[in-house]
Amino acid sequence: EGLQGRSLLPLARGESAATAPRPVFITARCEPQRVPHIRARLTDKGLVRAVRLPGIKLVEFPMAGSRRYPEVFDLGDDPGERINQAKTNVDTALILHRELERWQADSGSDPEPAAPELDPEVEAALRELGYIDD
Repeated sequence: EGLQGRSLLPLARGESAATAPRPVFITARCEPQRVPHIRARLTDKGLVRAVRLPGIKLVEFPMAGSRRYPEVFDLGDDPGERINQAKTNVDTALILHRELERWQADSGSDPEPAAPELDPEVEAALRELGYIDD
């Protein structure tokens, strides 16, 4: 009671879920070097965010300022997510973008989280291991 989400107990019991599919939201740290196919100037200062519904997915990568680079994939025709349809499927991109904005506002998540404060010893160890660059 009072929590977001729904019980998965009926599914565990083998009962059908009679409700419409709900979007799945994802956020991750942006690592521009891991997406070399994107020619836009991405930044690692914000989060990649995505929303997925059956058959369709929108991924938004952070760029300078508050701009975002969108990728839209038709998962039925392109399960490998190789053909970005953001320019040819603008209406879908806009609808899914609005879903992301609504979710972000409702969840209170920050699109550009502050860097965590680390204990100096932990920071030195991470730097020595190559996890933190100067």
